[in-house]
Parts: sequence; C-alpha cells; structure tokens
Amino acid sequence: SLWNKFVKKEFFKMIECRVPDGLNYGEDFHVTFRLFYYAESIYKRDKTYYHYNCINNQSITREVTEMHFENSIKLWSLIDDFLKNKLIFERYKQFIVRPKAERKLRLILDTTDPKLRKKYSTIFMEEEMSCLRLFSKSERLFLWILRNKMHSIFELLYKVLLFKNKLSSIVNNTIKK
Repeated sequence: SLWNKFVKKEFFKMIECRVPDGLNYGEDFHVTFRLFYYAESIYKRDKTYYHYNCINNQSITREVTEMHFENSIKLWSLIDDFLKNKLIFERYKQFIVRPKAERKLRLILDTTDPKLRKKYSTIFMEEEMSCLRLFSKSERLFLWILRNKMHSIFELLYKVLLFKNKLSSIVNNTIKK
C-alpha cells in the first residue's frame, strides 16, 4: 500500500506509475509495484498518516462484488505484462505467485455471492497449484472443493464456517461481559 511511503512527485508524473482507467481495486498495489521498480531507494514510515474511513457504507471495500474479481484479474495481468516488458518476468515470477493465489482465496471467501464464487473459482489456477503447501489445511480443502467443482458442498461448508465464527463471536462477547 502507499499509506506509509514517501514518494517523489516525479514518479507520479510517469505514465507507468499512474493508475490505469478502470482499476478501482488494487490500484495502490499497482502503483507501489511500479514505484519499487523505478525507485533508487525506498523510505518507509511506521507512523500512520492516512486513516481509511471504515464507516462509509458506499465504500467499494464494504462488499466483494464482481468488480473486485475483475479488477484483481486486470491488476495481475498488468503486473505480469509489466514484468514481461521489462524482461524480468521469470526472475520475479516466484514473488507474485503467492499473492495472486492469496487474493483469489480472499475474494472467494469474502464474497457472499455463490454465483461469483462459482464463476471465478478457476482464476489463478496455476499460481494456486504451485503454492498450495503455503495455505492452511482448511484453505487447501476449500480450494480443492472449488477445483473439483463441488460448489454445493463449498456453500454448505461456507455457511457452517460463518455460523461457527458468529457463534464464537457471541461466546467471546459474553465472556468479556
């Protein structure tokens, strides 16, 4: 993200470091990725200068929609193309495999729309397969169920997981009182 980095204004003037039209989700990663490529040095601050308003009901981060999946596909395509154009794709491929697969899993688990889970269950499949061992057992189970197109089983497990988390939250709140 950009919120804890100081960036020279000249970098934002570069066409390659601007947010492309239509990329509304993951745009900070897109820009940061390019800034890291062009920067001679990087300074990071641990102090927070930016606070995101989580109360905004109109926020695009409120609910995972088709836009999130499409923007993620676009984001990773732009990053792949950037690395290929710079002739460094093979050199850095290992560093983008895991974030792609993690983004897929996050979107799949965070959306409440079963149709979106079904539609996008096969994105980043190669990346997912190459880093399966990095996921927890339950995450690997969810991904396996999706890969094998057992969508009704996935939805059932998803609802059980939601119920378990809600129940756990109620119990924890009761104990705290």
